[in-house]
Amino acid sequence: PSPPKPKPPVRDKPKEEPKPSPPPAYSFPVPDAPIHIRLEERNRDKMTALRDVLVRFPGPNSVFLHLESAAGKTLMALDDRFSVRPADELLDAVRSLLGADTIWRDRGT
Repeated sequence: PSPPKPKPPVRDKPKEEPKPSPPPAYSFPVPDAPIHIRLEERNRDKMTALRDVLVRFPGPNSVFLHLESAAGKTLMALDDRFSVRPADELLDAVRSLLGADTIWRDRGT
């Protein structure tokens, strides 16, 4: 019997540099999906400011307002005159006004 063949040396695979995470996705993947906005309290100043933001981005997307207070939660479908065009600027404006996790699209569509 012949002697066993020596195994080739094991070489370490070169380590791959971790890929950078993509930037947060601001754009909505489904352009006509309804937009949802959460407002944690009925604050007239914030509601007025939100209205002013929405009318700056007219478009085809319906907007649903989730009002949350100590008394409970209310879901309101806003009038068509407040329908919006999803845009990064809209997201940034709402997040700046109400907080980071206050605007999202309807995932069911």
